[in-house]
Amino acid sequence: MNTTNTMIAVALLDDHPIVMFGLALRLQDEPDMTVVGRYASASDLIAAFNAHTVRIDVLVTDYRLRPGDIDGISLIRLLKIKMPAVKIVVSSAFHTLSTVTLAMNAGARGFVGKEEPLERLVTVVRKVARGAHRINTLLDAEAAAYRAAPAATAKSKAPCACQAPEILTLREREVLRCFATGMSVSDIAAKFRRSLKTISTQKQSAYRKLGIRTDFELYAIADELA
Repeated sequence: MNTTNTMIAVALLDDHPIVMFGLALRLQDEPDMTVVGRYASASDLIAAFNAHTVRIDVLVTDYRLRPGDIDGISLIRLLKIKMPAVKIVVSSAFHTLSTVTLAMNAGARGFVGKEEPLERLVTVVRKVARGAHRINTLLDAEAAAYRAAPAATAKSKAPCACQAPEILTLREREVLRCFATGMSVSDIAAKFRRSLKTISTQKQSAYRKLGIRTDFELYAIADELA
């Protein structure tokens, strides 16, 4: 039997009450976990933590909170500063390779899509609490496929940063930079007032010019596209 001191203390940060209720109900059902707090905003969570009213081992947080609240990468970075010992697991409907990569690089320990079974979240929370650093099947699968590519093919497809400014149009570069920050096709289309088809075409054209095929390869050169 676990004692209070050996229980995994889990806090939840999500602005959707029904989602939070479901997560709390499922996690609380685990014999080695206890839900110590439920918060609808980052400020409420940080205030409770600073007041020493709660001890948190693992924080399960949404990636995007309500309008006006900090969210995404800025949220994860803020939490890492304010609560450095707390291990962060992201549970989000924005389960794309770009979002996962950015979240993990910002300091999240795990990422679970909201379309995945709740059992997956339970497993990730437990593994992160025990010391795992990077848990995400989407990212791991993409990395494994990239590593498994033949060396000759990888070499022929390797992007050359020095050529990027010459072969990419201005619009292609700005589209890739937006993708690398986690924006969706719809987000970019709205930002630049272009059609979804135009944005997709510009992305694929840029990929072809750079000799890359996947988002994973894009993130490897994202800093060189500025």
